[in-house]
Amino acid sequence: MADLVRLTYASMATGSSAGVQGDLIDILHQARHFNTKRHIHGVLFYDNNYFFQCLEGERQQVFKLYHKISKDSRHTNIVQLTCEPIDAPAFSRWQMKYILEDSRIRHFFTNHYGQKFNPYLLSDESGIALNHEFIQLLLTGQEAPIADTTAHFTRPVPTSARYGPIYSSGFFTLFVVIPIIVICLMIYLS
Repeated sequence: MADLVRLTYASMATGSSAGVQGDLIDILHQARHFNTKRHIHGVLFYDNNYFFQCLEGERQQVFKLYHKISKDSRHTNIVQLTCEPIDAPAFSRWQMKYILEDSRIRHFFTNHYGQKFNPYLLSDESGIALNHEFIQLLLTGQEAPIADTTAHFTRPVPTSARYGPIYSSGFFTLFVVIPIIVICLMIYLS
């Protein structure tokens, strides 16, 4: 019988929100590819510049992966929250599930800790018990396709960027500026 474990950890993103966008896409692609070959399952949640990740699988494989993750420069202050034996992976449907913002998670941290998402709070004695409740929220949370990861970070496009192509294409000059000039000339000359 396999020695299965669930390991959870918290970390902080080292980059800006815009940098984390690309990192998340890379992490998810790498995790899904890597984990498939090693029968590792889990979930990743990012919010408020913090990562929470749960890894499930054979003990040796999970610890090899955790050791690899702990050397990754895309995050810092990596703290193992829990490691416990399991009978079967709860996240067996996913090599790495990704959850975007979730109001239930926001309420969970507000109700239990009076603040925004901070997975480090799940490391103390009361947090370890709440870690199981948090895992259930992630298990039932809506998975975000990788394409949606970019939408999580998008900022409004500046007006100049949105309309710049119209102004520089000749369209604006031909169909807006010239008719206005013609109308003004007609009014002036009449």
